[in-house]
Amino acid sequence: MNLNSGIKGFDKVLGGGFPKNSIVLVIGGPGAGKSIFAEHYVYEGLKKGKKAVFLTFELNKKILLEQGKMFGIDLQEHINKGTLILKEYDMTKTNIVDIFKDLKTTIETNNPERVVIDSLSILSMYAEITAGVEVLRSLDLAPRDIHLSSEVLKRGAVVGLINMLRKYEINALLIAEMAEGHHYLTRDSFSEFLCDGVVKLSVLETSGKRYITVVKMRNAKHDLIPHKLELTQKGMVVKE
Repeated sequence: MNLNSGIKGFDKVLGGGFPKNSIVLVIGGPGAGKSIFAEHYVYEGLKKGKKAVFLTFELNKKILLEQGKMFGIDLQEHINKGTLILKEYDMTKTNIVDIFKDLKTTIETNNPERVVIDSLSILSMYAEITAGVEVLRSLDLAPRDIHLSSEVLKRGAVVGLINMLRKYEINALLIAEMAEGHHYLTRDSFSEFLCDGVVKLSVLETSGKRYITVVKMRNAKHDLIPHKLELTQKGMVVKE
């Protein structure tokens, strides 16, 4: 059974939608539409009566809700109903370990169908800055040597998060900034290998045209062709 993406024309590109219980990475540069993509994804499940959890570390709630309304997405309605749990974190004041604990509790209490983390890039960065070794210990990845590199701390946080999500067998969308200047897709250089799927959003600077590409999707017959992506008043639309 597949899950509809909520984006017109995109399920066909995916080969029928997102595979159930998949963890998908959505990558792109600034302004590529990653958060809007995530709002479509969450809204699709909410319209069908399914619960969802949306954690944001970049956009505050007000901006996120206003952005959704621009494309016909009314998340506030579902927040009021209690079917959407939308949480905003100020990473300069929040311990990343508390975020992991809060996410576990929220999932176990609400049993959501879909979860969004916006963004994985910010989360992994603050794993190094604010938590250090404590992050790994909280995720049962306690190191023997406390002298850890920043790279190990970042990877430990991302691996722990993905492993935790897999235990609950839910559908998750992880947002990440696309790397520039080298052959890796993401700044952390490895999350694309851990996730079941990778969707790339891009903007051609010379023309301003948007494209969406399914770089990877396990258990799905998808194509690898960049498809034109348009932002309309009714939301994102993928062209043939």
